[in-house]
Amino acid sequence: MASIFTSKSHRISKLADVSIFRNLPKKELAAVESHVTPLTIKAGTTLATQDRAPHQFVLLVSGEAKVVRNGRKIATVGPGDAIGELSLLDGGAQTASVVTTTDCEVLAVSVPEFNALLLDSPQFSRNLLKSVAGRVRSTLTAAEAAHH
Repeated sequence: MASIFTSKSHRISKLADVSIFRNLPKKELAAVESHVTPLTIKAGTTLATQDRAPHQFVLLVSGEAKVVRNGRKIATVGPGDAIGELSLLDGGAQTASVVTTTDCEVLAVSVPEFNALLLDSPQFSRNLLKSVAGRVRSTLTAAEAAHH
């Protein structure tokens, strides 16, 4: 696996592969890259803890993690998925825990850096809102289907 640590240009190209960063101009991608910290995370690491304040926004570049709510696995996330953005947007507690199930490469963004990123990249902010709205819509659709 090629490491995301290789170069700034490689990290920028990896960012462009993540759905919430697609279609960002190169200038905005470079601004985004300046806010992220690339990390290699071991399997079994907790990236988010349900009912706790968020401490970072994480983008999964490689590997997988399980999403657990109230002790029950509700989803699996993988490359291109974001973790923690909802809590960072509304200031609430994490809605679920996320634990890596494989070794992962991630791009982590601290709370202050996330807030700066929202200001520095209007297209990122729009893409993030679309992503959150899409998840809300699919949750509502699934809940409606469960009631029929």
